[in-house]
Amino acid sequence: MAPVVASRTLACFSERSGYPSRVTLRAAVLLSGLLALAGCGSSSPGDLTVELHTDYLPGVEFWLVETVVVTAPSGSTVATGDTQIHTANAMNDYTLGVPVAELMGVGEGPILLQVRLYVGSTLVAERPVRVDVGSGMSEVVSVLVSRECGSTSCSPENACVGGACVDARCSYQDRGSCEEAVCTDSSTCTEPAAACAMARCDDGLCIQVAREGACVGGVCHPDDGCIGGEPWDAGGADAGPSDAAAGDAATDDGGPPDAGPPDAGAEDSGPPDAGPPDAGAPDAGSSDAGPTDAAVSDAATP
Repeated sequence: MAPVVASRTLACFSERSGYPSRVTLRAAVLLSGLLALAGCGSSSPGDLTVELHTDYLPGVEFWLVETVVVTAPSGSTVATGDTQIHTANAMNDYTLGVPVAELMGVGEGPILLQVRLYVGSTLVAERPVRVDVGSGMSEVVSVLVSRECGSTSCSPENACVGGACVDARCSYQDRGSCEEAVCTDSSTCTEPAAACAMARCDDGLCIQVAREGACVGGVCHPDDGCIGGEPWDAGGADAGPSDAAAGDAATDDGGPPDAGPPDAGAEDSGPPDAGPPDAGAPDAGSSDAGPTDAAVSDAATP
């Protein structure tokens, strides 16, 4: 070991152990390995998993999640501008949290990320998140992107959570930075417009969720109510023509009405009786079993 490094090891050992600084350089060399294990040496990169919590509907309101490294601490493998893309899956419950990015080799210190939700190329929502990463640690940051923020605009160093501008460190792991966005129970959260949805205080932060069984065969949109009757495709919208196959009752096929004539089949194929009515008194005799008289009616009395 070089003398400078050993001297630093000696100083670190003296500070941690209380031993006098005149401990020999040789002893410092022998102890350097143990001191590295104790965290006295240089920091090593760690890993960071980004977990998204949101009440936007996957496959309907957002298709992609983009996680961008805005600034990274020194000693990181990741660099400014590094981006990870997550494809939304409509079968996952994003209100409970879904991993959307895995950042490997993050140095010790604060890292600033930007999490964005897209439908196609249209930005739906975004927020920054700042995380203080420990040396050699594998950590998770659970980020809430809430629909309550809507068009709320915050300063660059802040994030909108639950409709309020708070410190960008606000997360489920650091609720102390969430300030006025913190809820105590569901009654303190803003109720959604749709009857099929409800507000829930989820680990100290408000989120809008569907009421169980409210939309049979469909999904609950917190603003618009129940939509759809089939599981949602997590891919993009189908740009193909409407399905006009027979038996499809979902949409009108757009074709012209049937212009053909109605069924003109006659009920009676024989000619009508054109003779004058019989003006005589009713015949009280026995019925005539003979053939029908087709001649002109008889005007005589019975």
